[in-house]
Parts: sequence; C-alpha cells; structure tokens
Amino acid sequence: MQNQINLKEVTDLNLRGNEFDSFLDCSTNLTSLKTLDLSQNHLQRFFFLCKEEYNLQELNVSHNKLEYIDDNALNNRIPKLKILDLSFNKLTVVNETMLQHFTILEYLSLSNNPISDGIHEGAFWNLKALKHLDLKNISAPYFSSDFFKTLGNLLVLDLSWNPISTIPLLPIYLQELDLSGTQIINLGNLYLPQLRELRLNYMPNVTTLVLNDFETLINLETLSLIGCKRLVHLSLWSQIGIVLPRLQRLLIKDCGLETLGVELRPLMQRTPVVELENNPWNCDCKLEWLGLLNSTRNLSRDIR
Repeated sequence: MQNQINLKEVTDLNLRGNEFDSFLDCSTNLTSLKTLDLSQNHLQRFFFLCKEEYNLQELNVSHNKLEYIDDNALNNRIPKLKILDLSFNKLTVVNETMLQHFTILEYLSLSNNPISDGIHEGAFWNLKALKHLDLKNISAPYFSSDFFKTLGNLLVLDLSWNPISTIPLLPIYLQELDLSGTQIINLGNLYLPQLRELRLNYMPNVTTLVLNDFETLINLETLSLIGCKRLVHLSLWSQIGIVLPRLQRLLIKDCGLETLGVELRPLMQRTPVVELENNPWNCDCKLEWLGLLNSTRNLSRDIR
C-alpha cells in the first residue's frame, strides 16, 4: 500500500473496518498525519515506536478488541493528541500511566468498556485541558470525587448507564451532564452553576422529583426526564427567588405522572418548550390550569 500512496504527505488516514488485529507505525511513514481512524477492526494491540514524535491530533481505535493499552501505544510520541476514542473495546483497567502524556487532550471516550472499578484514582489527573469525558456504560459501581479533581476545564461529562447510586463531587464548570440509566435517587446538592443541560432519562429509582433540588442550576436550559417509568410525583415548593430561571426545554415524556400541581404553572408558562406526552394522565379538574396556558404551546395536546 505504501508503494501506491505517498503516506509521508497524508494528513488523514482512514483504516476503518479492515479486520486488522494489530497496528505498528513502523510499517508506514506517517510524518504529516493528524487524524488516524483504526475503528471497527479486530485490534488487540497498536504501537507508536518508530518516530520520536508525531503530529497526530485525533486517534480513533473504537470498536476493537483491546483488553489492555500497552505503554508503547499511548506514549510520549503522540503528545499533540486532542481527540482519543477508545469506546467499545474490552478494557478493564485505566491506570495512571495510560494517559499521562496527553496534557492537551480535549476529548476522551472510554464508553462501553467493561472497566467496572478498574479506573485508578489518578488516571485522569494529567488531563487538565480535557473538555469532554465520556464514561457511559463502563459498569462502574461508583466514581470517586478524586477522579475529576484536576479537570478544571471539563465542560461535558457522561456518566450514564452505570450502576452508581450517588453523585460524586463534579467539576464546577460543567455545562452538560448525563446521569441517565443510573441507580441515583437523591438529586439534591448539585452545585453546578454553569450547567446548561442535565439528562436524567430512564432513571429506574426516581419516584419523586422536587425541582427545588435544582435551585443552584441557575443557567440550566434543558432538563430531560424521559422514560422514568416510576416517576409519579413532580413538585415545586414556593420559595424566594425563581427556580431554573433560564430553562428553555423541559422534557418529561414516557414517565408515570398522572397529575401536576398548580404550583408548576409559573415554570411552565415561562419555559418555551414543555413536552409531557405519554404519561398516564388522570385528566380531572386538577389539570385544568394546563388548558389555560398559551394554546400555541400545545401542552393540552401533549397530555392526551
């Protein structure tokens, strides 16, 4: 292949879906390479050994058969990496040395690996430029607050579909958080003043939600509770100040709600998009106030 293509000038190389079981940089001349896609192969190992330093910025090794990342794979030869996708592999350990060289990494996905409790405490500590961290569905029973303590630039965090029951201490500047499919019951004590989107979909243990628990989420724009079948009670206590003052989208679809208290009316009135469909509504006089809202909102149609 190298005889046909001058790989020295290639900046983007897509080797997706070729059934490779290994990759060694020595077989190619990747001087100018910035993006390398090795996804959807059968990789059990990959190495960067034959050049002192690469300009590689994006590496995708998702959907492979990686069980362990060798020290000769993610090493000091690719220090310019900004995007790393390790999702859909067979990783069970993320230790302190695996990611230590990626001080300018901005995006990391470890989702859909059987990692469980295999993340070492300092595994992410050198990733101080990280903006997006995807830990979806890694079978983690908990996330230590120490995991994230150096991630001061983190904006997007996905912890969904893990059997966690408590929310760890999170980076304060987060803008998007996904806790969908977790075992969490208590949603209070979230101090994330920059958060814009909170996803709590398919939460099996949430039966009651008091929106006052989100009073510190002063910049929240989207609150999503879709498929929470056991959610039967949604309320808002009266208090000084407005709860969720910047909310733009409230999605409570396919849950277990039969009614809504009139105390929710001010919130519903000022929220541009409210979706309440596919709840088992008991359409009695307690819900009359919904019909009085702006008809262009189509709320009454959504609760049929």
